[in-house]
Amino acid sequence: MSELRMVIRYFFLCGILISLSACSSVSEMVGELLPTPSPLPTLTPTPAVGQVGQRMEWGGWAITVSNVLRSSVDPREDVPENYYADDLDYIGMDVTVERTIDEPGNVDGEKFTLVDGSGKVYKEIYPLVNWIYDRGVYSLNEKGSDRIIIPVPETVEGLILRFTPYPPIPVPLEIALDQVKQVRKIDLREAIELGLLTTEVRGVSLERIEVEFEVSAELEDSIEMSITPGTMFLAPSPDLQTMVVRQEIIMFLNPKQELSVELKVACANMTLKAPEGGETYIVQIEPPAEELRKLLGLPEFQDSSFRLQQFAIWTITDNPSSGGYVGLGVGDQGSPPSRDELAQIRQWFEQAGIEVANYSGLR
Repeated sequence: MSELRMVIRYFFLCGILISLSACSSVSEMVGELLPTPSPLPTLTPTPAVGQVGQRMEWGGWAITVSNVLRSSVDPREDVPENYYADDLDYIGMDVTVERTIDEPGNVDGEKFTLVDGSGKVYKEIYPLVNWIYDRGVYSLNEKGSDRIIIPVPETVEGLILRFTPYPPIPVPLEIALDQVKQVRKIDLREAIELGLLTTEVRGVSLERIEVEFEVSAELEDSIEMSITPGTMFLAPSPDLQTMVVRQEIIMFLNPKQELSVELKVACANMTLKAPEGGETYIVQIEPPAEELRKLLGLPEFQDSSFRLQQFAIWTITDNPSSGGYVGLGVGDQGSPPSRDELAQIRQWFEQAGIEVANYSGLR
């Protein structure tokens, strides 16, 4: 009986060994038919948003942004008509791009935009002016630098520069403008007192005066300089009219810069001789009279004709009677202010908080 049990055990163990051998063969066959999958390649992570002064490299490009300035006038405009302030700010920045792979890529001004917190996109005004570097084509290790200037509404904050070159990359390179310097703002009189510039002022007519500026090399950073309404230009002789600025202009000035502008002015001495052109004036450093500043600051005054503006200014500077105004017109056809014009001037004074009873022509 015990011998029989030993035989049964022997055959049982042999069966187990045969089964295990078969399983191993099957596993090898499965391994040959269905090989183990290769591991997936590691994908290049999407780049984070960069910062000002940081070199960001991704997608075959590198970009660096520096010297970000925010100003209320376009720094590139040298035309006097464009100096008058609007409801925009201008974001200027130095941008350097570099091609980092051996494949040509294209860059121009349209490849740069600003995006605000709500996702609204703002573009360069003159995109074709920028990035004319080897016709805009960049090869491996080629760099280009330019200054990008993009206008945005005055109230916009939290801006990001977005770079979308060609050929397209999966996602654009973005730089958060986290270091934006506000341009220093200064008045003409203060700039002269600080020795930041010199001026040459020449009379043009009863309505215009020309000012040439030479900015000192001692100016370290760009500035916004305003010439405010009420600024006086003193005449070179006692028989010539002093001139007063009627409308503010704001200029973006750089060190060592020279430029010339024509200002809208009026006469501040009713009975004196008007400039014929070429007379040399000097800037009065003292601030204008408070009444004159209030009058010139009225939007209604700014939107009116020169004739009405001049009569209103004479009312303050000369205080004539209603019949004592010098006439204005073409040649010898000048006429004094009408009743309606005096009524309009009286209304301006009341709006500006100027005491009407102090002026003979308005009583």
